[in-house]
Amino acid sequence: MRHKAFNSLVKNGKLTGKEVGLMAIKDQVQIYDNYFKDGNLDNGLINQTQVDAMVAGLKRNNDLKDYNDIIELHDYLDRASIAFSLCKQGTKIAVLELTHLLSVMQMAENENIRLHQEPKSTMAEWCEKYMAEAIIKDQGDRITHLIEEINNSIQRCLIYIETVNLFADYIGLPEINNILGEVNIEDIARVNSLMEIIPKYCIKRYGNTANERPEMVLRADLKELLKPINIEALRPTMEATEKAADTLSFRIFGVQNGTEDFYKILRTTAN
Repeated sequence: MRHKAFNSLVKNGKLTGKEVGLMAIKDQVQIYDNYFKDGNLDNGLINQTQVDAMVAGLKRNNDLKDYNDIIELHDYLDRASIAFSLCKQGTKIAVLELTHLLSVMQMAENENIRLHQEPKSTMAEWCEKYMAEAIIKDQGDRITHLIEEINNSIQRCLIYIETVNLFADYIGLPEINNILGEVNIEDIARVNSLMEIIPKYCIKRYGNTANERPEMVLRADLKELLKPINIEALRPTMEATEKAADTLSFRIFGVQNGTEDFYKILRTTAN
């Protein structure tokens, strides 16, 4: 909007409360878009002087209410963006740790196969320390915890995304979907590949070490422990999304635990 045209609308009281609120959110979307592109948080669509002028131009109670409702969403989007980023970062850290544990196990198992061909290898002691038997015993609980943490973090990310999507439809502003971004599935695919490959192809037992367990038993234990992450199963179901959409309103921001109760609708009927 050109500066003169904008000032004219404000001066003549031509902007409704909803329009002012939506303009503030469009400005917010632009700021996030700039940040994602070049790390710059400074340049939005409007400045604070213009915002103050728009708000001052709202006279009717209905306009003020509409503006305040949308500003509640504006503030929520900032909070959701931070929460989403923290969940996404938590997922990444857990995936990296799990990937490391599984990669070391895979290396040890591959080395065990080589030991069968070169029994005098100096790697025998290291190999025994990180083969599946040792990892299950020493790190099994940790692996279970990491997989649970990854699942929970991804589900939270997907719930934030779905909530923002629903509000985008609710206010007719699809641009706000860009504020959060997406869950990074590449790292998940990598760790899933390890969880599938190791039990199927990496476990061979030749009696090289003292603590070896039967191959088939070990494969079964690993298959039970290493459960790949199913992102689609963590998404809110259509039933949950429809139920959430039916209850969606700006009132969830004015009620104690309103957003958490809303998240429960999306979470409890997840696949």
